[in-house]
Amino acid sequence: MLSVKRIRADLVESGREQLGKMILELTGEQVVSFHTDISTRTGERVMVFVLSDNLEKKLIE
Repeated sequence: MLSVKRIRADLVESGREQLGKMILELTGEQVVSFHTDISTRTGERVMVFVLSDNLEKKLIE
């Protein structure tokens, strides 16, 4: 299970630049950092993108 988790993490990491470009196009904000984890039991994935500015604040204004 851990090797599958590691392979999936490597696959996502290899596409990190493309994900960053997509986030920039959609939000207008640069991705400062990116964190991900996947459950080996359920297959659920969590992705956290830390952006260069407060996107929530911009959306509310």
